Amino acid sequence: MIDSTRKANPSVALFLILACTFLVYSNSLYGKWIFDDSDHILERPELHLEKLTPQNIAKTFFEHENGDRHLYRPVSSFTLGLNWFFGEDNPRGYHVVNLLIHLLATVLLFKIINRLLYLLNYKGDILLVSGIAAFLWAVHPIQTQAVSYIVQRMAALAAMFYLAGIYFYLNFKTDRHKKWLAASLTMFLLAVFSKENAVLFPLAIVMVECLLEDRRQWKKYILPGAIVLVVVAVAFLLIFKARILGVLDEYYNKPFTFEQRVLTEPRVIWFYIYQLFMVPPDSFGFNNPFTLSKNLFQPLTTFFSIAGIFAIVLLSAHWLAGKRKLLKLTGFSFLFFFVHHLVESTVLPLALYYEHRNYLPSVFVFIPVGLILAYVIERYKFSLIKWMVLIAMVAAMIAAGLTTYNRNFVWQSPITFWKDAMKNDPESFRPYLNLAYAYDPLSGDFVKKNRNKAIVLYKTALTKQCRDRITSKRLALSNLTSHWIHEKAYKKAIIYLKSYIRYSNLKNFRVPLEIFKRLSFCYLKDKNFEKTLAVAKQGDAGYPKNIELARIKGRTLLVTGKVKEGLSVYEKAVVDSKKNYSLIWRDYGVALGYCDYKDRGLWFLKRYYRHNSSVVKSLFFIANNLVAQEKPDQAAVYIDRLLNQTSFSHLKKMTEKMDDKSSIYYLLLDKGEMKETIYQRIVSDYRHKTDQKKNPFDR
Repeated sequence: MIDSTRKANPSVALFLILACTFLVYSNSLYGKWIFDDSDHILERPELHLEKLTPQNIAKTFFEHENGDRHLYRPVSSFTLGLNWFFGEDNPRGYHVVNLLIHLLATVLLFKIINRLLYLLNYKGDILLVSGIAAFLWAVHPIQTQAVSYIVQRMAALAAMFYLAGIYFYLNFKTDRHKKWLAASLTMFLLAVFSKENAVLFPLAIVMVECLLEDRRQWKKYILPGAIVLVVVAVAFLLIFKARILGVLDEYYNKPFTFEQRVLTEPRVIWFYIYQLFMVPPDSFGFNNPFTLSKNLFQPLTTFFSIAGIFAIVLLSAHWLAGKRKLLKLTGFSFLFFFVHHLVESTVLPLALYYEHRNYLPSVFVFIPVGLILAYVIERYKFSLIKWMVLIAMVAAMIAAGLTTYNRNFVWQSPITFWKDAMKNDPESFRPYLNLAYAYDPLSGDFVKKNRNKAIVLYKTALTKQCRDRITSKRLALSNLTSHWIHEKAYKKAIIYLKSYIRYSNLKNFRVPLEIFKRLSFCYLKDKNFEKTLAVAKQGDAGYPKNIELARIKGRTLLVTGKVKEGLSVYEKAVVDSKKNYSLIWRDYGVALGYCDYKDRGLWFLKRYYRHNSSVVKSLFFIANNLVAQEKPDQAAVYIDRLLNQTSFSHLKKMTEKMDDKSSIYYLLLDKGEMKETIYQRIVSDYRHKTDQKKNPFDR
């Protein structure tokens, strides 16, 4: 096409691209919190900005993990903190910002491609090439994970600043003003502190220089600039030294070894390429199962994948170093893609596959498509072939946009998200577990609840493959036991708790204290006192001086007639509690009263209540102790307080527990007299609330 097209105003084309991009992502604005959004946003109190003070803003730069405080993607974290300041936990605002970031990245990409073509003195239709390349990238369904998944703002924000850095550097190439170099360096820093993969920015600048072949500037600007960027990169590595040096240790928690990941990733990258250019709707998803490569030839596709990547990289480098401008640009596009997978798709112990890893590497990958289309239109401008190609391209663009629009429905809620993951990888444990959790009434996180579905999905998850040590089947077993304990189906809970312990022993996991507590509690509720003590002692071996286990063990010993042993357990636990007035003080007070040490028991009960006055149950225990000591007037004072602070139905439940051997209430003395005393107080002080002709506790 004639050279005048290069001077065409791109504003209309850019507006159409942005309008179409907004349209295909418009339904993403209704998405809820998904998966890691909870850990990285909702459960990070340092991001929950309430005041925009320097101290509060500085807190957003850090993450607290396992008791440690470290710098964590401060730019991305700060933007999430600002979202919280303006909208707290409403996901709509976060989605709006994510989409704005994507739209701005699209603008930058469009302008960069325009500028590159101009600097290369491209004689074809610059607007057509840059428009097609930017449009395909912006509406491609592989980008939905970076845009519609709130927490992946980190990947999108890093890419946006990265593109801004390249754009400012190209501005410097045209007017040589050093302010553009400063702006480019600033964008590089913002990108790196948005997500670490932006550390490859110096390589991108080197590739741009190779593409533009401006050797005159190497000595004056490029070499000094490269030194500065290397110094910045080294400083970045030093800042994150502790995390970087220890990162390979995380292979212990992965279902693959270092060698297996390095050999498998080339096959994953070819799958990304297949997704990018073939756009098969069914290929996109959070979970994509990949058979691990055991060696270079098993499976055989490992060898061909590695050989294919080396061949394309060498060919692209050869084209980039050559003289033919269109081949140079094609080589630049492909080489940029492979180079920018070096951080996340090589040696680091990350999950094998995530679509958002392509957000930055794929920015220039559609330039060759635009070049080919522009060539065909120019070459066959008066032929039917031109129209056939145009129709095919428009159809491909529409198909990509519709696929993206449909993919965004997957990100609407945890249920839609995990259903899609389950369909994508039906033999994986994780989708079933997380879908069950989304339905789980005990999760407390989501709106739609269905207990039966949750239980069925937890059970199904136990039959599926668990591919890593962290997300283990223990989660499903633990959640199932929570359900059965909540439903008071203790025998069923015992079955799954024992399965939990067997599975942990098989996988060399340490059995958590909570499991011993739950199992001993279930045996106690099932009146199997012998096994209650056995499990409590087993828990003691791994977790000595635990107050909860001591409470269960002491109560069990007392109700089985082993009074001295029971009191000894309580007494030792009280000493171990270091006078923090925990529940063991209350239980010890009840136990002392049961063993006819009423005065001493009353001292512990009152001491506990003094430090925990909001726990009204203590009033019940104090009143009972005073009733047993035949001090009705004093008992009446505490009963009155109890009646004023709790409901009659709650009071009735307390009295009903006095006949349950698994309850601390069982250790109370003079149960009948206690009921009668409460009844009398109700009759005398709350005559209008009760029928005097009948004992309310007999109803």
